[in-house]
Amino acid sequence: MNLYRSTIYISSVVCLSIFFSCNGDGKQKSSKISKSTPGTLQIPEILPHALPEEFYMRLEGEIGGQAVVMNLQRDKSEFYGNYYYQGSWLTLSEMETSLKETFVFSESGFNLNDEERFMHLKWTGVGFVGYWTADNGRKSYPLILRESYPEGSFQFKHRIFKDSIQSVPVEYEKGIVEFQEQYIVADGNNRDYKWLDKVIKLRDGINGSQSWERGISKKSDGILNALLVDLPDTLGADSALLHSNYFNMSKNTILYNERSFLVLEKNFSAYTGGLHPNYSTTMVCFDVKNKKLLHLKDILKADANLSAVLESCFREQYGLKKNQSLKEILFEEEIYENHNFYFNNNGLAFKYNTYEIAPYSEGEISIFLPFSKIRNMIRPTFLQRFDPS
Repeated sequence: MNLYRSTIYISSVVCLSIFFSCNGDGKQKSSKISKSTPGTLQIPEILPHALPEEFYMRLEGEIGGQAVVMNLQRDKSEFYGNYYYQGSWLTLSEMETSLKETFVFSESGFNLNDEERFMHLKWTGVGFVGYWTADNGRKSYPLILRESYPEGSFQFKHRIFKDSIQSVPVEYEKGIVEFQEQYIVADGNNRDYKWLDKVIKLRDGINGSQSWERGISKKSDGILNALLVDLPDTLGADSALLHSNYFNMSKNTILYNERSFLVLEKNFSAYTGGLHPNYSTTMVCFDVKNKKLLHLKDILKADANLSAVLESCFREQYGLKKNQSLKEILFEEEIYENHNFYFNNNGLAFKYNTYEIAPYSEGEISIFLPFSKIRNMIRPTFLQRFDPS
């Protein structure tokens, strides 16, 4: 079999200035922003600096007076990210807009009603300003964000690798297999960064001593060759190929990056025939201070039982009343913790993949448990990282 092959390797190193300047006493001084109506927000007068096409940024700032932390990533095709303040994460998805030099995101997350929420961000050269809206624009709050990496947080480069193979001769248009991975590379040289670089590679199936470039290329070769073996010789063997190539794609998203913890969400999707693609999400929590991958036993006490709290929070977040059966959404009448956990300053969450506790039609199930509801079940050594006092 002859093969046509194309490979794209994209790399970026992001060096951005901090949005706030420091005055003589060492305190941060923010640019003022008016609480004007949407579309008339005053932009701080600063020197322009082009927004990179690929980056990871950890941002801090305010939305309507509320302090927020945002993790924002971008490759040439899309933005994606999340932010949190008093509770769990809110996920940002980029939307098309005709507004010049403005990026618009829809917002989704735990326990949100049907109200549509949007964030309008304008790149100023060294940060973002804009406004948050909901209730068809009747609610509107100004926002301002700056890139910030306090002690215990880490900088990363964002990269994307794409590769494909086409079988020849091709009896149908979709005789192609595709590989794509969006990943992050620790951007530093001290002991913490070197450890992060090694363990992130190992979790990604790459030899820790290999370069990212060589490791990801070798990984791609193996996956593409396996997909090519599975590819039908004729269209009649799988008519779904009229609509989709066989593919293997993954994306790494940073959810939490502070207090010497790093929490990654790895999204995976693949199509190798059948009615629909398969997808899953794996959460990975790194304790950089102690140089270890966190397990649930490192967070919960040995006698912890989360079942009742999981049910209570699930009902609240999915709009299920006490007199309604869990089986209206789930397979069973009880919910137990799994090992696919993650956390931020405000609580612990669990991600359940499709078919794990609910049908495919329900998608992935996520349940957020505020620390206030489970504090007596958390190991003191873990809680101290969030409240040293």
